[in-house]
Amino acid sequence: MKESLDGARIKQCSTIFKSTFIVAMALTLHPYLAQASDSVSPQVRSLAEGATIAIVGLLIVFLVLIFLTLFIANLPKALRLINAVLPESDHHHGVVHEEQDEDAELELLAAIGYVLHTEFQRQISSGTDGKS
Repeated sequence: MKESLDGARIKQCSTIFKSTFIVAMALTLHPYLAQASDSVSPQVRSLAEGATIAIVGLLIVFLVLIFLTLFIANLPKALRLINAVLPESDHHHGVVHEEQDEDAELELLAAIGYVLHTEFQRQISSGTDGKS
């Protein structure tokens, strides 16, 4: 059922694309056809060219939005196909951590603590409170 809805949506978008393309081509050719007639004033001709440029620009944006919509709508299907061809590997390469000796780390912390303790004891006994 969902596939038939997607097919109908694609057919509808295709029809919209064809009709907008025909309109864009007709509007693009309109200034050139209007130039053949000398009875058209330059102001009307410039307005027609400006309107043509604006409408063609809007149609281009509209068509790009339709394309993006279709792309995003069909992305899950494409990803399923890609997953069938290139399956996700079970083995992931993670960051390799160096194994540190836990005893060496504890010895380092003990040495730092001892130095801090003796410095604080020296400062307390001299009465300088750490001021030089």
